[in-house]
Amino acid sequence: MTLNREKIPVRNWWHMLLYAWDLVEFNNRFNTELDRAPDLRALLTSILVFLMKHQVRRGLRGDYVERSEELRGVRGRIDFGETLRGLSMYRGRLHCEFEEFTLNVPRNQIIRSTLNDSLNRGFTRTERESNREKHQRLVSDLEALLRMLYEIDQVRVTRRLIASELRLLGRNEREYKLMLKICEMLQDPSMPDSGVSSDLEVVDWIQQREPRIFELFVANFYKLRLRGQGWDVSAQPTLKWNEPVAREDGELRLPAMRPDIVLRRTDDTEEIVVIDTKWYRYVGLEHYGNMTVHSANLYQMYAYLASQDYRSEAHRRATGILLYGQTNEGKQRLRTEIDAHPFRVETLDLTKESWVEIEDDLEKVVTGG
Repeated sequence: MTLNREKIPVRNWWHMLLYAWDLVEFNNRFNTELDRAPDLRALLTSILVFLMKHQVRRGLRGDYVERSEELRGVRGRIDFGETLRGLSMYRGRLHCEFEEFTLNVPRNQIIRSTLNDSLNRGFTRTERESNREKHQRLVSDLEALLRMLYEIDQVRVTRRLIASELRLLGRNEREYKLMLKICEMLQDPSMPDSGVSSDLEVVDWIQQREPRIFELFVANFYKLRLRGQGWDVSAQPTLKWNEPVAREDGELRLPAMRPDIVLRRTDDTEEIVVIDTKWYRYVGLEHYGNMTVHSANLYQMYAYLASQDYRSEAHRRATGILLYGQTNEGKQRLRTEIDAHPFRVETLDLTKESWVEIEDDLEKVVTGG
């Protein structure tokens, strides 16, 4: 069951995305765009336009590409085989292979194609009517930027193409990483266009990604915030069952266990905390006057904890936390103990206007306070 989280400010969604994409250094930028955007899709489009305009002014990143061409002079390496087969020398030409620097490379093609698709799709009624002047300014900026990129080819953008380009980026190309991450989200085939029957489809498009965004945000937040406080943080580690190493034919293969986050103190206490993020409308249900969480979530966390008891005393005392994104029930904190394992249910209020307060609340889930 998914919660309609329209009360969560667009600004907070942006902060969560930056954590999820491991690009937190951009947290204090784009304040103007954040204030103008009626929803997340319009925000992503306006930030992509801003970043690409800035990149054009500084100079687009290009690369050398291999070319093979029949020329009048020598350039690079002569391909004698192709020259002889094509009888090029009788026309006073040689077939050459050479490298040529060009801006028409995949990363720029992806961004140019995404911008063009955004313009062609148009914007929903909410985006157009929230502020007509701002909407017209965004459309004008899109059109002007596309004219600047006339030499860049349009391509069919796929997740594989974007992932390939992300792997090739260097350490000093963080803005390109942000632009490609935005393109990846905007190019999703389920993204609604200007012809949608309801603006709720824009909300649905975002909601399909909410659980994963929330999970990555929490994991990367703890990596950045707690590693300097004596914690080792692992995202989705594989937990091992207590089973024989050797397998015989016909033996059951046990499923992999991958909790969202495992934290372990690096001091003598070796305290262990296992966290699973959840994204539901309600934390649980009231049963005969007592609050209980979703049973499947409880069983899953118990499996994560109990299956590791064999490893050490620290594992036998490990704490389990179910961390829910903002729910309709407001602030919740439930505690119990299962087989000597402290167990907690926590919620995080993502509707707060102060992002600093949200970060502090998230840190306190682990450190207390």
